[in-house]
Amino acid sequence: MVYRDETEFDSSKDWTVDELRQFILEKKYGKDVRGAIAYALAKVYSAPIGDMMNLINQNSPYNEKKLNSIEKDPGYSYNSGNSNWWAFEKYYTKGFIKKIKITLTTSSDVSVKVALINRAGKVLSTQQITGNGTVEIPINEMIKDDFYLAIKAPSFKYTTNLKNSIRYSTTFPSDLNTGDIYTPIWKTDSVFTPVVEVVYTELSSLLYGLVDKSQNYLEIRQNKITNFDDAINPGGYWVSVDNGSDAVLKNAPENSEWGYYAVINIPFYEDQKMKFMFQIATTYVSDKGKGIYLRYLVVKSDGTIDGSNQTIRQWLPLLNNDIGFEKNRVFIAGDSITAGHPYESETNIAWANQVGKHLNLNVTRGANNGSGYLFVNAGKSAITIVDSTDFTKYDIAILAFGTNDYGNNITLGKLGDNYPTNQTLYGAIDYVINKIYSSNPKITLILSTPINRSDHGTKAGGFGYGAINDKGYTLSDVVDAEIEVARKYGVICLDNRQSPFNVFSLNSLLVDNLHPTRDGYKVLGSYLSARIGAHIKPYKI
Repeated sequence: MVYRDETEFDSSKDWTVDELRQFILEKKYGKDVRGAIAYALAKVYSAPIGDMMNLINQNSPYNEKKLNSIEKDPGYSYNSGNSNWWAFEKYYTKGFIKKIKITLTTSSDVSVKVALINRAGKVLSTQQITGNGTVEIPINEMIKDDFYLAIKAPSFKYTTNLKNSIRYSTTFPSDLNTGDIYTPIWKTDSVFTPVVEVVYTELSSLLYGLVDKSQNYLEIRQNKITNFDDAINPGGYWVSVDNGSDAVLKNAPENSEWGYYAVINIPFYEDQKMKFMFQIATTYVSDKGKGIYLRYLVVKSDGTIDGSNQTIRQWLPLLNNDIGFEKNRVFIAGDSITAGHPYESETNIAWANQVGKHLNLNVTRGANNGSGYLFVNAGKSAITIVDSTDFTKYDIAILAFGTNDYGNNITLGKLGDNYPTNQTLYGAIDYVINKIYSSNPKITLILSTPINRSDHGTKAGGFGYGAINDKGYTLSDVVDAEIEVARKYGVICLDNRQSPFNVFSLNSLLVDNLHPTRDGYKVLGSYLSARIGAHIKPYKI
């Protein structure tokens, strides 16, 4: 077969499958077949492939798809009380859930939590946020089961539209967390539906649903593969390799050696000698972004790919792939440990830089040696840093203070303290949380508590976590204070008391009984990347 035809594709002609096949096979370059491939996709526009074509041609994966949202009547408000959970017998379709939007009736910030529960009663995911009005609760997970919602909010709107009204249950334990099992007792005497939207995104999730619903035509192969040339049968595949693993991807779009892909193969012609198909991959690769790619494959009768014309089987981008993770603008503030002391001059040794590298985040650092939440050093503290920062420029904020408040005997205080009325650690933590959210209510805030220090106390007493300072409290009490205030507002808080910096490793990982060694910073960077990434990183199949 000769691969040197450079004529352009005429989309006005009514092409037959054989003519399309011949045209594609005789093209000189991969780019020359793009029009023919698009035309062929349209030619096979019949269910269930028609559903696939509709997804590709009409739905950008970067546009939110608000599926299963209810029709809103003027609405009613229900004051449920902070301690009550409500589950609603309305099942949502599995997929990549970007966020859940709930309309509240309060004008002041309140804590809202949602749980996604499958039909068997297993809690698939939970997330909590503080806000008012219509709050957007980030999920950013691939949910692989149909699910219903449980909501914990003091006041939310609901509708009584008959066609949407659903049964509910208010029988719950004190809290729901991922992995819990819950059996609802559905009410039968009255029904109503909360004003909620479940926002799906990512073409990969839509592909997942399409393939799952099309078992009569496509076979979903859930096993992971690493070589795209091994995915040669009709159906869907997950192809994934973690960054830094021993395995690498082969024949992937952009020649990437790692990444996470949803792949679907659509056959459009087959004879005794070979079969022809389109292979479509949607991808998240942090160093290249998101994208949709397509290539044309010829599979010979012996099950191998015809590689006689390599340009034909090259990946073509259908959509711009130069789109990074949506929430990648991060402000990280902290003390000398965040600054990387005493190695400030060594590029990228600080854990904040490592988190940016590992998670592909655009990090701005606001670290100042000696600063605490309230303790001021060189004119700076968490309060002054937060006051002088424009958080509308960031998607994520991470605060890592507290050890200098403990070391310099700042008054601890109690939950409910509010700076500047109360010059306490509790009051300062409360202040910075409120200040950040008043500037940007859509931001994701994470508090990272202090790691242990061995310049106070003994190994037997737990070092700093167990050593009482001149104000009568321990470093562990500082951690508890951060957790308490964070829980009050539904803010993410990383309890670092269980970390690689434990009583056995502490002196080996600290250069001066307080700051990490070079290797200690590597350990801290990897550890915090995992902890932070669990809350903000895109899903991995």
